[in-house]
Amino acid sequence: MNSSGSANYTVPIFTSHPVDDFDRYDQELNLTGIPCRSIPWYGYYVGGIATTALCSFAIFGNIICIIVLSRPVMKSSVNFILLALSCSDLVQVVASLVMRGIWRICEYHCVWIYFTHWFQPIVTPYLFPIGTTG
Repeated sequence: MNSSGSANYTVPIFTSHPVDDFDRYDQELNLTGIPCRSIPWYGYYVGGIATTALCSFAIFGNIICIIVLSRPVMKSSVNFILLALSCSDLVQVVASLVMRGIWRICEYHCVWIYFTHWFQPIVTPYLFPIGTTG
């Protein structure tokens, strides 16, 4: 803060290559001291974007299967097995999305710092066995 009581904020000036400027911009805005972009770009696209897209389609498909297979007309032993498979797959997909997909995107873009550095390390030891069992 300066003498008038207002905070001094500096706006980064982009002068070089955009990637270098974004790295510098991340370092200037990172007030927590936690390093940003600790994963490579291919880890972001494969582990972040692709995993999130596939998990989103899988969540949607499993919810549709659960709705269809839980109707009273669909009562048979095979349909109960398919319903249980859809439920366990839904648990595994949600666990994978939280542990891998969202984490990679947040880590790469340096957003939701509390998710990547406090929430995710606390939840993963409990979520991993549930997702693996599912």
